[in-house]
Amino acid sequence: MAKPDSHQQCEKLLLSHWGLPKPVLAAFASKGLTELYPWQAAALECAAAGNNLVYCAPTSGGKSLVAEVVMLSRMHQAQQALHQAQQGSHRQAGALPRGLLVLPYLSIVAEKTAHLSLLLEGMKWRVTGYKGEEQGTPLAGKSERIAICSIEKANMAINHLIQEQRLHELVSVVVDEAHMLADPHRGAALEMLLSKLVACRGRCSVQVVAMSATMSGLDSLSAWLGGHLFLTNFRPVPLSEHAVFGGTVYAKAGQTSGGGSDANDWPLVEQRRLPVQGKSDRDALLALVAEVVVESHSVLVFCAGRAAAQSCAAMLAGELGRLVGPPSAAQAAARAELVAELRVALAGGVNAELEHMMAAGVAYHHAGLTHQERGVVEAGYRSGALLALTATSTLAAGVNLPARRVILRSLWQGAGPVGRAQYLQMVGRAGRAGQSPVGESFLMGQGAAGSATSGQWAAVCALMSAPLPALCSQLVAQPSQQPAASMGQPSGSGGQAAGSGPPQPQPAAAPLPGPERNAQPSLQQLLLHAVAAGLVGTGPSVLSLLQSTLSYHQLPFADLADAARSALTALRARRLLSLKPEGPSRPSAWELTPLGEAVVASMLPPDLGLLLHSRMSNLMSCLVLGGHLHLLFMLQPDPLFAIYDWNAWARLTKDFTAAHKRVADVEGVQLSYIDRRIAGMRGDAATDAKHARLAGSVLLDMVVGDASCVHSLECAWGQPNGLTKAGITRGQMQQWQAEVSKTAAMAALLASNAGWWQLEALLAPLSAQAAAGVRPELLPLMEVSGMQPSHAAALHAAGYLRPELLVCAAESDIAAALAAKLPANPLKRKDNDKK
Repeated sequence: MAKPDSHQQCEKLLLSHWGLPKPVLAAFASKGLTELYPWQAAALECAAAGNNLVYCAPTSGGKSLVAEVVMLSRMHQAQQALHQAQQGSHRQAGALPRGLLVLPYLSIVAEKTAHLSLLLEGMKWRVTGYKGEEQGTPLAGKSERIAICSIEKANMAINHLIQEQRLHELVSVVVDEAHMLADPHRGAALEMLLSKLVACRGRCSVQVVAMSATMSGLDSLSAWLGGHLFLTNFRPVPLSEHAVFGGTVYAKAGQTSGGGSDANDWPLVEQRRLPVQGKSDRDALLALVAEVVVESHSVLVFCAGRAAAQSCAAMLAGELGRLVGPPSAAQAAARAELVAELRVALAGGVNAELEHMMAAGVAYHHAGLTHQERGVVEAGYRSGALLALTATSTLAAGVNLPARRVILRSLWQGAGPVGRAQYLQMVGRAGRAGQSPVGESFLMGQGAAGSATSGQWAAVCALMSAPLPALCSQLVAQPSQQPAASMGQPSGSGGQAAGSGPPQPQPAAAPLPGPERNAQPSLQQLLLHAVAAGLVGTGPSVLSLLQSTLSYHQLPFADLADAARSALTALRARRLLSLKPEGPSRPSAWELTPLGEAVVASMLPPDLGLLLHSRMSNLMSCLVLGGHLHLLFMLQPDPLFAIYDWNAWARLTKDFTAAHKRVADVEGVQLSYIDRRIAGMRGDAATDAKHARLAGSVLLDMVVGDASCVHSLECAWGQPNGLTKAGITRGQMQQWQAEVSKTAAMAALLASNAGWWQLEALLAPLSAQAAAGVRPELLPLMEVSGMQPSHAAALHAAGYLRPELLVCAAESDIAAALAAKLPANPLKRKDNDKK
């Protein structure tokens, strides 16, 4: 074959070469994007014919652009083909092609939605970001072209499209952070989603794109998806990695083994010595931060936990000014405005500690802060008002905040030591094209440098040079995760690809006896939903579904078949599936029971669906009305926390209303038990858990009723060594509030399909109220796009009870209503971009 000439190669580096519509090209051009890196063009070639694509590129390497071009060009081509077919046959317009972007974290849904909406403004394509249960099912609306959602929401969308026989409308699915397939908590859900698409290959022509910066062992992934595999190490901004021991900086010299005793074997070489700035700066962190901040560049410091992030930020805020000098007038003004924005976001609440740090150009970021606080911190860091940000490791994956320099102050992050994939996620934030010419990372270790036996030198060297762990399926529970009676014994070692090897046995439709009812929970959910969608019925269809999983490409087939038998037996024992007997002209087949239909409709995992079904069945005869407390007690599968100080719990119960006491009585929570625990008598785990569930329900009842009270609740309920050992942060309360909204919405669907319309009528409003975090009377105002709870409360107090009244009101009147209840902003932002 003739080698393509240089002119053809240059053409492929132009965005205009890849079939994007003109309005999209214009939108990219307005962002300064008209050309591609060579690796991006090469990756696009792999997907140009509609092939599935699996690719891995470093963070900040431009991998998102490839996925966007593939999705948008695919949708545009499908739309053009649809129009041509309609013109040729004079048929009525059919359903327009749709796309689905699957993200692992809700925190980046809004950012991606705004980005794609801007790109597609000229196309009039509707892009919807799904950040909560109250928004319904993605791609359910006829006008919706692209849905951006979590893994769980995407599963819901695929199920509905299959059941409604509309899967042909879906032409593109992009999965970001595809390494989540190996996540022990959410990997199975992502594998379920993709397995259903693989199983439906004959029904649709959807193109799947899976991308990540931290994947390894991708041959089985590309074989599973039937896609082209593309790998690159290209990074437009070079990253230099370093380690710091005792104030001495060591540069990464190569990828040689870190296991030898000779110093020459270590992948680190001494580079320079940092000045230590006092007792609080034993690891020379201040010098590393000051070197960057003095040039008005940003630095991101990852700390071991929330307390460490806050104390580190306090130290930087107190000392940086001495090293880098006072801020400029522009910096001081920007920081004062940021403090004012924080007060507005908190509806008059005050976080004095964070305000003081912001004035110094420093902040901290972790899950203990509210959404509003984190949003202001992120905006301030992106704008450059904040130059130093301390954070926990969750920020590396969930929030897009690049920095000139990234520092890991501890080898230990969160619940365990940093893994190779997590390390790459964090240091990958250093350097971003168009923002910084270089990126730098520093991993701070303890102990003596060069020692293989003491301190952290060997561990740091191993982390910086280790290969990525292989991508392993989480769909089939490993023996350590599986009940002893389970029949599945997956080995985790490489199995065989579909179609290879000797003929394989087909799992019989009839299950084998013996496994526990909770055997293979993820496989149970996949099989249950596959039966509901019509993908599974007979034994051969079970085999076909198993061949559509990643597990099939990684595990010995006998183990996978045993796991499927265990899962089917458990589903039958739990009355979620039944086996329709063989007839004269039909084989035996699996079908949903009424209980199974209700659980599938709710999208709840089988375990939780059955638990809530049982609890709701009991509530039908003994529900305590007059508030949400009893429903909230029912919705908690497990206690939110363990009670540490029973005296604290006793003090809180003194404020119980008659409804509180009635719920406790109905649920068998004896308040006299508290006195026995205070007296030092031994309790039992089940009764302790009931009390903890009641305590969590009371707390959630207050948060759901008015989310603005989380600051006062943190003072009353959340102090460490009080009700709980570690304390309860306002950020945790908001997280629980979001979980309640999600669970209540699913429970409402479960109640509807079970025929309990009375419970559905109570659960649906509870979900909406928990999602909004406001009193019921403010819910109509919360339907306005961008409305904040504090704004809704201010407008309601001024007499604006419904959105229609806002439409008719003068802008000055609305501004006055907001100003009357919200803190004044001393500095008003100048909207220069509109002038």
